[in-house]
Formats: sequence, structure tokens, C-alpha cells
Amino acid sequence: MAPDRKQRTKKAVISYTASAGHIGRNPGRPKKLARKQELGILSILPPTRTLCPATPSAGLAPHYSHAYWHLHCQVGSAAKMAQLIEAEASAHTPPTPFGVEINQLLSDNAVVPFRINAPDLVFLSINKGGTTNITPEARAQVNAFSKGLIASRLVKFVYHAAGDAKKETEPNVYTLCRRAANTLTHLSLHLTFLDKKGLENYLCSTAAASLVSLELKSNTSLQTPLVNTFKLARLPNLRSLSLDIPPSKINVKTLVAALRMRYAANHQDPLQIELKNEISDALRAEAATIGITFVEYCAMRF
Repeated sequence: MAPDRKQRTKKAVISYTASAGHIGRNPGRPKKLARKQELGILSILPPTRTLCPATPSAGLAPHYSHAYWHLHCQVGSAAKMAQLIEAEASAHTPPTPFGVEINQLLSDNAVVPFRINAPDLVFLSINKGGTTNITPEARAQVNAFSKGLIASRLVKFVYHAAGDAKKETEPNVYTLCRRAANTLTHLSLHLTFLDKKGLENYLCSTAAASLVSLELKSNTSLQTPLVNTFKLARLPNLRSLSLDIPPSKINVKTLVAALRMRYAANHQDPLQIELKNEISDALRAEAATIGITFVEYCAMRF
């Protein structure tokens, strides 16, 4: 029998009902795109300028004998750092001490100068708080920057750029430090430390003798370069050692034994050590006899 006419002409109706979790929901931009756009906006902002007062030589903080201008950029490239340094170095008569800080390191198409003379640069911080997932282009730029920068009066240097690095780039970091041998007292490095021998050679050199504070962060063991340095009684002025290293990669007892040899060489100023390891009461007591105190690790330092 033929179907009824009403049945043939009736249209099917399909209804859609949004689930409660999707009602009013806007997926927005993908996170990677949003972050890229945010960094792009921040990269074109001019640096902030703050006049920092001179600081006394007491305590473990960096000592700046004169007030200095602190230039801060949230995002920038090594080429931008070079431009800021060269502009600031020639902006004042007579020359005025200054510092430069860039939190997130990016790359651009600018060329890093072969040589950057910065005798009045007293503070430099690169990528502290930024991601270590730095592009190869940004690494190449900062490598050229480290190689060409001559900052002979640098007091504090912070460089945090671990991740997918190459061994041949690390020596340029130590070269930068050596050029400030007479003034560099505070050093903070977060590297992959593929060139451990390069680290040891620097720490054992007279160029590192002025260091008062040393901060090292890595997922790899730095036991050998540190122990060898202290066995040779190097770093005579060191008062603070901070190690953000997995506890399994540090033998604290061996470290204290090496520091005892340094103490026997008449380097007997108190030394504060910050690390993640659990320290027994017996080891604390032993370390106290040579002026060593252990403090709880604080992630905010890095």
C-alpha cells in the first residue's frame, strides 16, 4: 500500500543540545599562539629605567660603590641587549654605572656586534625567570654576545639558559666572567654544563678568586668540578654556595671533606651552603667545625 501523503511530505527535524560543559564556552586562542603574541607585544616595549642606590660592602649582597641605572626589559634578544649597552655607555658624561636585565630571551634578525665595550656595566641578567626552551637562533645570538662583551667592572652576572645547548657555547660564558676578574663577586648560572672541565678551569683560576656568592643550577652532577676546586683551596673569598641540583647527584660528605682542605689552606671565612639534600645532625656538627652552615633550599633564589 502507498504511504500516506502526510507521511511523504513531513520533514525530519534534528535538534542539537549543547552539553553543560560547552554552554557559553569560547575556546579562544591556542596557548602557543597567545604566548607568541604576548611576547611580541612585550618585545616592542621600551625598557624601564630605575636608579639603584649604592650599596654598602657589608653582608653577602653585591657591593655597588656608586648608584647605577638599571634597565629592565621583559623580552628581548641578545642584539637588543648589545644595543642597550652601547647606547647607555655613550649616553652619560661623565660615564655612569648601569645594569641590564632581560627576563625572556628571544631572537631577531639584527646582527650582534663583534665587540661590545662596556666598562661601566656593573650588572647583567639574562633570561632569569624565562623559559629554557630557547630557539637555536637565540642561542647563537647570545653566544656571539657573550664572546664579544667586554665588561671589565661587572659585579653581578646572572645567566639562565639550560635546555638544548651545545658544549662549544659554554666557554664564551666563562670568558665573559674572566674579563671581570677584579670585580665579579656574584655569579648565578643555570646551564646544561656539558663542558664541566671548562667550569672547573674557571673556578680554579685566579679570575674566580673574587667570587663571594656562587649559584649553580643543573640536572647533571657538578660534584667533580666543585670537589676538585675546593681540594685545590680555590675560591678563597666564597661566602655563599647555592646548588639547585638533584640530591642524588651530590655527595655532601665528600663535598665537606674537600672544603676541609680549603679550610686548612687558611680560607676560613664562614661559608653558607644551600642545597636540596637532607643533612644529618652529625654532618652539620662536623661542618660547623670549619665554619660551614647549611640552609634550606629556596627555589625563589633561582
